[in-house]
Amino acid sequence: MARSIFLKTPGLWIPVEVKQPHKRLDIFADGRKIREFMVPDGRADQKQEGDCVGYYGKLALPGAVGKEVILKGEVSEDFLNAIRTDEEMKEIDSLGEQAAAGEEPRPSFHFTAVHGWINDPNGLIYADGFFHYYFQYNPFDTEWQNMSWGHAVSRDLLHWRQEETVMSPDEDGPIFSGSAVENQEGLLGQPQEALLYFYTAAGGSSRWSAGKTYIQKMAYSVDGGFTLHSLTTGRVDSLARENRDPKVFWHEETRAYVMILWVEGDTFAILRSGDLMSFRESQRFHLEEGFECPDLFRLTANGREKWVVMTAKGHYYPGSFDGFRFVPDGFRGELYLGDMQYAAQTYSGINDRCVMIPWLRMNHPGRTYRGAAGLPKELEGIFSKEGSFLVRQKPVREYERLRRECTAGESACEMELLLGEEADFSVKTGGICISYNGKEHTLEMGAECWNVGKTCRKIRIFVDDTILEASIDDGRLFGAAELLEPAAGFELLESHGVERICYFHLNDSCAAF
Repeated sequence: MARSIFLKTPGLWIPVEVKQPHKRLDIFADGRKIREFMVPDGRADQKQEGDCVGYYGKLALPGAVGKEVILKGEVSEDFLNAIRTDEEMKEIDSLGEQAAAGEEPRPSFHFTAVHGWINDPNGLIYADGFFHYYFQYNPFDTEWQNMSWGHAVSRDLLHWRQEETVMSPDEDGPIFSGSAVENQEGLLGQPQEALLYFYTAAGGSSRWSAGKTYIQKMAYSVDGGFTLHSLTTGRVDSLARENRDPKVFWHEETRAYVMILWVEGDTFAILRSGDLMSFRESQRFHLEEGFECPDLFRLTANGREKWVVMTAKGHYYPGSFDGFRFVPDGFRGELYLGDMQYAAQTYSGINDRCVMIPWLRMNHPGRTYRGAAGLPKELEGIFSKEGSFLVRQKPVREYERLRRECTAGESACEMELLLGEEADFSVKTGGICISYNGKEHTLEMGAECWNVGKTCRKIRIFVDDTILEASIDDGRLFGAAELLEPAAGFELLESHGVERICYFHLNDSCAAF
């Protein structure tokens, strides 16, 4: 089954009905394949009432404007006939048949995609006044598939505008996670203001890339990060079957670009390049409980510098780094309570602070999007009484500037509690209870219960639609959960030994977009 469409403008709109079987869709132009996706396409008799949420996912093909594109594959004739061009979508919107994304409930200061699935943050970089947030993205379902790089921008890390998808699966495989830096050395024949991107091409994970391996690739942008162009230089051949997630930064002391890469299991590698034409491995090392999505950055406490490796599950490992080798101190810290937060990455291009965003594994049932970005946090280093280097997380200063004290009513998005010794409290929001027991040093959030240690004197609870986050012990730990219903303020059920309770809302009159 095939369909031919002449593209006057870049956009093709793909019909999506979730919870249907995935089938392959191939797209050709000028006699060669330019895209391959797995899309949900089920027969009418397979669909159950309440099963499907319909929307159109956008596919931009700027290189095919003015050309005939051929669509074919395993999909049905009905599916092919339902694909729309930009012009046809305008007609549908004018008839009110395509629901506006703004009508769908969603968080206000946590990024969510207009439609589709998101997971890991990628390529976080600040450039030309924009915080860029790239992310693992499937525009064509609310399940993991078709890994691409979606893109959003913000002026303040709280209010986001989604842009066009910048990278889609190609002949080398789906586009897995990676990072971004400025081209400050003016390499690869590109200007210093160009942005450079490093990512994993997951060869062998699609029919198009069958027989290939996972490799690390590069791309660049000369328009401020809105359009990315793939490069053939700087590739890193496979070190192990599924090696992935390159995080790259410039190391001034040794005048080289440094890449930290997950290899397999609890094994990571350091690679270096002076010219970005090739990378050479300088170290392979193990981190207990470490797994994928590594980050390597430096923090300072009491005038002492520490390098920190952070991995996907929120484990962090302070140590030393000379540009070639990372030597851990032997202490492993934890950033998260539970497994709702994952795969955090720190920003490049911000010189006066270390800003991190995790992925939140939200389900958003009944909506046309799934997954969210966590509240952006600034990382700070402190030394414990025992001498261990600890990392604290605090909401970014942009959030702190917008918060205004209020009552516990519907507009409240934050509750702050200062605790006396052996304090207890219980509060309800969004259909779940959050309870703290000062004698047992436990925090309950819905069905989850954690021991948070004896030092906790401050808890901040943040709610945004159905997202709940909690800062424990002034940011020593962060928890997250999905509420059963959209939050409408806080209901204090009981409180003993709590010294102060404050409520806050955000002054959204200052919204950047």
